[in-house]
Amino acid sequence: MAILRWGEEPEHACVVSDGAELEQHIRPLVTMAAHSPRIVVVEGVRDHALAIGLAGAHATLSITTTHADTGPEEVFLRGDADRPGTTTFFLLGTTHSPILNELLVPFELAVRAAREFVDSGTLLVGADWEQAES
Repeated sequence: MAILRWGEEPEHACVVSDGAELEQHIRPLVTMAAHSPRIVVVEGVRDHALAIGLAGAHATLSITTTHADTGPEEVFLRGDADRPGTTTFFLLGTTHSPILNELLVPFELAVRAAREFVDSGTLLVGADWEQAES
């Protein structure tokens, strides 16, 4: 089981047991994020955390693993490398973070990749993944 959080208040969190349940809870948040892009987090997926940036028809997805000996390791979905600029996302609805537009992917791809990871612990085959620099 994992915890999906979309705000700092306790009522802005829920338990998700699988990828289908994660998707069921994320879809309604897309409407809210269409005018104010936001990052929601999924904690407790094995030893990983997912950060999903919601921005209407587009999204971002990163998966972070924290190793006791080497620190965090992050992979993220890559979108169009030629897409210029940044989009400002709000982490849990508060702290803002500019994210490169080249990391935006279609929302449906991000959801499919998040579901796959939550259900199996594997990265979606055929998606363009990149490891973040340490």
